[in-house]
Amino acid sequence: MKTKFLSAIVVATIGMHLMSCAQAKKATGASAYASLMESNMHRTLPGVRGAEPITEYNFIITWNSSTPPQSFFWRGEDGWLGCSVALAHKAKGTSEYTFTDVRIDKIKKGDILKLTPMPGGKYPIPASIPKNATNTIYFKTINNKWLGLPVKKFNRQADTIMP
Repeated sequence: MKTKFLSAIVVATIGMHLMSCAQAKKATGASAYASLMESNMHRTLPGVRGAEPITEYNFIITWNSSTPPQSFFWRGEDGWLGCSVALAHKAKGTSEYTFTDVRIDKIKKGDILKLTPMPGGKYPIPASIPKNATNTIYFKTINNKWLGLPVKKFNRQADTIMP
């Protein structure tokens, strides 16, 4: 009788230990700092024959860290672009966002951000970024190296055709 009771305690203790170990695992890498909520792509087709279409991207992310970011960049098919950052607010009962300007050093944990890659500027790609890495949002904080959030799928919006 005592043996059955002791073995039940041992099994229960091991089970509780395994559960606590599983719960203790924390997110690592980029997901510890930010999570991607939406990724959108919109093309504008020019009215001039032979001209290249313009593709615009924007991303909605949640900032998960109490340490604010220092910068955001988009590594797309066309290179390394700095991103403008705005706070995103969603009104109750709607799927639409409104945006307000924010200084990047004022971003807090739980803030929802809109990132928009901006053409122009001559930002060299850091050596630590893999040459074949594309479709990734890169960011860094004061305490870490470059971290990347891969973007696997885009919500493609209807093309705009210019006259």
